[in-house]
Amino acid sequence: EDHARVFTQLSPSLMQSLLDGVIELALCALARAEPRAPVHWTYTAPLLLLAAASHPLARAGECESADLARHTILSTQAGPTRWGLSKIVPVGVEARIEATAGEVMRELLIRGVGVTVLPAIAVWEELKRGSLVSVAIRDVESPTYDIGLVSWPGRALSAAATALVGLIRESTMQDLLDSV
Repeated sequence: EDHARVFTQLSPSLMQSLLDGVIELALCALARAEPRAPVHWTYTAPLLLLAAASHPLARAGECESADLARHTILSTQAGPTRWGLSKIVPVGVEARIEATAGEVMRELLIRGVGVTVLPAIAVWEELKRGSLVSVAIRDVESPTYDIGLVSWPGRALSAAATALVGLIRESTMQDLLDSV
């Protein structure tokens, strides 16, 4: 019986799982994908500066990058958050809290502990509910985050994986996120 398993891991770990045959498909940062990996689908979107709806920056709706120095910045050890912050936070301003898990980051944000950058795909439900708000940065262009659905080169996909690729290709990102 065909089935699909979903893992949440950093891209290098997903590439290792593909290599080991543990998984057939990986949704990962394109920059970290195995260069020979067939790319079945891609998605590009800006990284969003996020805060709880009750946070002063969320209430203002926009800020300058220098304003971030007056707020607690949440980061991760790797991934789009760390990379995105390096593009928008002024030199010399450091993250005050570093989380290693997406769920921890999300909870800290919702509780108003600080601000960070994440792709909308990571916090879709929270944005829809209004518990998290995207804050515009007037003086810095938001970096984009490119993800891809990849497989290991030279390996045939199962019927279930092929069907999943087809479903994703035929859907809009809005449809995919709303169905989760």
